[in-house]
Amino acid sequence: MNNYPDINASEYNSSKTTREVAHEMWDIVDQAVPTSKFLDACDEDRKFLASCSGRLENVVRPRLIK
Repeated sequence: MNNYPDINASEYNSSKTTREVAHEMWDIVDQAVPTSKFLDACDEDRKFLASCSGRLENVVRPRLIK
């Protein structure tokens, strides 16, 4: 059993714009995974990728210079 709100497709067959529907859908997603947690995870990924990039550069650059 989940705590996510049910999405009734008939609600989205109305005259709502795509933007309005997208905002509503994002609100539902935000309830499941708060944006702050998502952004924190992205920041951790960015830091990890930056550290990998630095290590890779330290290995590759000396070989290119030879």
